[in-house]
Amino acid sequence: MIKNIADTGTDQHYGNRHDPRHRNVQPDSQPIAVAMPNADTETNSHVATLPIPTLQPKDNQIKLFDNFQHNLVSVGQLCDQDCTAHFSKTDLQVNNNHGTTILHGKRNPHGDRLWHVDFPEHSANAINKPTGAQLV
Repeated sequence: MIKNIADTGTDQHYGNRHDPRHRNVQPDSQPIAVAMPNADTETNSHVATLPIPTLQPKDNQIKLFDNFQHNLVSVGQLCDQDCTAHFSKTDLQVNNNHGTTILHGKRNPHGDRLWHVDFPEHSANAINKPTGAQLV
C-alpha cells in the first residue's frame, strides 16, 4: 500500500500516479517539475483529486508522478482551505473549518519518524477508479 505522509514543506499535494485511491485521474495540462533529494528532476504527468470527500475537488488537487513512492499530503494546502492541523509527539489531526476531523494519522515511532495519515474510510466507496482512457 502506498503511504500518505503529512508534509509541511510542500505547497501542494504530490503523489504516486498509480495509487488507486485517487479520484478523477486525468492528464495534467500544466505539468510542473520538482527537484528530488538526489538532485534529479521529476515532471508530473497527471492530476487527480484526493479522496477527502469533505473538501471541494478544486481544493483537493494532487499532482501525480510516475516515480513517487508515497503521497505527500500538503498541510499548507489544507490550511489554505481553512483547515487546522494539530501535531503532537505521536498524532496528527486535521479539522475542516467546521471542526470536523477530516484526516488523522500517527507518527512513525521508528525509522522516518514522519506523520502517516489515512484517508477517510468512507471515501473508499466514492473513489472513481481510472479508466483505460484516463491512464494515457
